[in-house]
Amino acid sequence: MGISVPPTPELTLADGLTLMPPRLEDAASYYAALRRNDQRLRSWLPKPALPSDGHEEQIEMTKLLSMMETGYLHAWLMVKDGSIVGSIGLGGISVEEARPGIAYWIDVEHEGMGLMARSLEPVVSWALGPRGLAQVEFQVATGNMRSHAVLRRLGLTPEGIRRSSLKLPDRVHDAVVYVASKSHWPPEHQSQLDSAIKVDDENLLRRLAPDDAPAVRALAAHNTGRLLRWLHWMPNQKVAKNHDRLVTALIERSLVSREVTYTVIHEGQLAGCVTLCEPDSDNASEVSFLLSKNSNGKYGVVGCVNVMLDFAFSQLDVSRVQIRSLATDQEHASIPKALGFQYECSLKNAGRSIDGYVDLEIYSMTATRWENR
Repeated sequence: MGISVPPTPELTLADGLTLMPPRLEDAASYYAALRRNDQRLRSWLPKPALPSDGHEEQIEMTKLLSMMETGYLHAWLMVKDGSIVGSIGLGGISVEEARPGIAYWIDVEHEGMGLMARSLEPVVSWALGPRGLAQVEFQVATGNMRSHAVLRRLGLTPEGIRRSSLKLPDRVHDAVVYVASKSHWPPEHQSQLDSAIKVDDENLLRRLAPDDAPAVRALAAHNTGRLLRWLHWMPNQKVAKNHDRLVTALIERSLVSREVTYTVIHEGQLAGCVTLCEPDSDNASEVSFLLSKNSNGKYGVVGCVNVMLDFAFSQLDVSRVQIRSLATDQEHASIPKALGFQYECSLKNAGRSIDGYVDLEIYSMTATRWENR
């Protein structure tokens, strides 16, 4: 006697949003919604060509419904105010498959409303509850920043990166893996910085994204001699010669750890980057920054770093933040001094440049001093 598989349920959410199992009569409206988003979705979803006519739509929907009857796949149409605005699929369910996967998409006109995160939460709860699964997995291309933001809003954290594991229409991508487990669901929602933060009337902090690569590359190319000064914590000092790898490394670390990098946008133009490093085992962190030549005052670096420090101390509860500066670079040292950091010591030959080893000065701020400043 086979194992009984619960049918795909209809899930009703607030504000007129319903997750409905697809029906054969939904084929035309479902594929019409996919066509409206086809070019955008091709970048992130591994999918075949869309049906060419109504007859093929009926055939494809019949195949989908047949797979759902086997229990190998569960699917939902996201319906809001009578219109299909996206879909969610839970597939890869078998005895051999340790981690079934979830894929999803949403209509472009409904992005940024929080609908996907709200929809995924009851789907995962059903999968780990009544459906009886131990884990479900999400694979997201490293450059799909919107999808990463959705999963982080669910409280999920990445397990790691699978190199060249996600085949998409344009090329094979590295994939960041998120896992929701029955033993840890629902997860604790972690504090996060917003994707964009207004510093003042002229300056904006915006989370680093793959689309920023050309601008960061240009910034680095015009400031090659300064890269060591601002990013001496980077493990590979040859990174100045490969600025694309610099952007990729910063984005990947922001995805798989609590490190976060923001671009500094001054009057609409990218003028620098500020990084809050992942807290270490002693719950201490570090801030580093790269800015255009002679831009310290002009681009409000003090205000930008101040935002990072507020988040580190008030939301991440770190105990200490340090800034390292070349001993000969008083311009850079003026930033921690302006923020009230305390000079701690000088480390001999602690930094490495293309010219050899250099001395570093350490400036620090504790949580208590930041609170009482």
